[in-house]
Amino acid sequence: METLRIVIITETLPPAQLNLQPWRYLGRLARALQQEGHEAFAVTTEEGLPSWNGVPVVRHPERGDFRTARGLRRLLQDHNADGGVVRMTASLFFSMRQSTPPAASRGRLIGVFLRPLHGGPDLARRFLDPDLASETLLDMHHAALYASRKLGTWREASGYVDEFVFLWESDRLSAVWAGLAAGSSHVV
Repeated sequence: METLRIVIITETLPPAQLNLQPWRYLGRLARALQQEGHEAFAVTTEEGLPSWNGVPVVRHPERGDFRTARGLRRLLQDHNADGGVVRMTASLFFSMRQSTPPAASRGRLIGVFLRPLHGGPDLARRFLDPDLASETLLDMHHAALYASRKLGTWREASGYVDEFVFLWESDRLSAVWAGLAAGSSHVV
């Protein structure tokens, strides 16, 4: 098996929250890649964290590179990676509405969805449920992902991200309905 240089791209890597989602998933993934013989490392804006779950951490101070699809491609190139894994966010989908996709790079970019893709009625119930008030900030992110699907931003995503990974088949089907190519959308 060929050893690949794979970067886990995460803008934040807060030391006090590394055992919480989404960092726990990403940390386990990075470690599993190492155990399979790949050279896995993380790139983040955080300072003072030399390693994470036994995985080397490289600091990249430009926050903007984590927030746009072009920036993610630049991270792959700057760190000479064969591939990269990034947690998909609404802002990334909105950044993909540019008229021309980024130039091809040698590294493949995989976007992962680590939380469910909520639909409109479900989001309304969540916002109105007082028991879920503590999750309002997270649900605002879910609402932005929902809006980005409704506004058609997902159709352009395949020009920026090579493969998409979901935790649930229902989310994969929602993403395909929103415009992602079925052949590049997978469930783990």
